Amino acid sequence: MRPLFTAFDDHGRLDLFANLMSAVHLHWATPQSNVTQSSDPGGVGFSHQSGLVRFEGAVVKALATSISWVPPPTSARRAPASRSKVARETRCSPTCSVCCSCPSRAPGC
Repeated sequence: MRPLFTAFDDHGRLDLFANLMSAVHLHWATPQSNVTQSSDPGGVGFSHQSGLVRFEGAVVKALATSISWVPPPTSARRAPASRSKVARETRCSPTCSVCCSCPSRAPGC
């Protein structure tokens, strides 16, 4: 998730990232989901239950083969200077390369 977030952040378009995550949430579940419902759009846990989850494997495979520059999720990297103020303020220190919620605590935290 971090490489995707970083790409949107580097271009100053976290609003589009939020829209994408909202769309994924609305369509991720299947009708067999026991934590979402599709009958009341104003209700808790609403989802269209389109079953986007069925394509997760294909998306992972496509991203893994077509975007070779994406670092593995366990690797830490320095944040580019163009990062948003919000992203910088969630760092443990100016030299921290991962967010404060990261349990691995990268060098510099």
